[in-house]
Amino acid sequence: MLRSVLKLAFAASLIFLLAACSTRADYVRVQDGRFVLNVQPIDIASELEDSIYTYRELLRQDEIELRYLPPEEDLPMINGDPERLKQVFLNLLDNAAKYGKNGKRIIVAIALEGDAIAIKMRDYGPGIPPEELPHVKEKFYKGSSKERGSGIGLAVCDEIVTRSGGMLTILNAPGGGTAVAVTLPFAPESANAKAHLTEVYE
Repeated sequence: MLRSVLKLAFAASLIFLLAACSTRADYVRVQDGRFVLNVQPIDIASELEDSIYTYRELLRQDEIELRYLPPEEDLPMINGDPERLKQVFLNLLDNAAKYGKNGKRIIVAIALEGDAIAIKMRDYGPGIPPEELPHVKEKFYKGSSKERGSGIGLAVCDEIVTRSGGMLTILNAPGGGTAVAVTLPFAPESANAKAHLTEVYE
């Protein structure tokens, strides 16, 4: 049993390391115009759940609880790049673990919102200083946090989500912590759908 857990943790660490390297390479591609998405119909809930499965053991090692709230109804397929969107989810989970680790809890939910699908993550850390919120998606912006990071992860995530016709929203959650929403349309006319951070967390 212990060997299986260690293997899973090692695999998760390796996958995240590769994702981090991919993020840096993607930033260079964005800058020189070579960044492309391999768009295809995908089951976004499945991609999210794969990301959670990959990262959960790393969170458990840090004694951080990850609670997943699956959709209450069948979700339509969306058009997107599965590997790029998993890269987004892994990056957001890593941010929640890094900056919200003292809260020891992360909640992830996915649900229909109007003509779009909203993926929401919330941690219970200190949140983001209000004066820094408008800048967190800017390239190389690190803010006042002393945590590790290149300052390009959220910028690349925002690029991927925007090119998928969606929106990445980051706010301070009521009661403390950070709330993130990725909203992705499942129909062309919903390309400008916005993430409404309706309270779905306990």
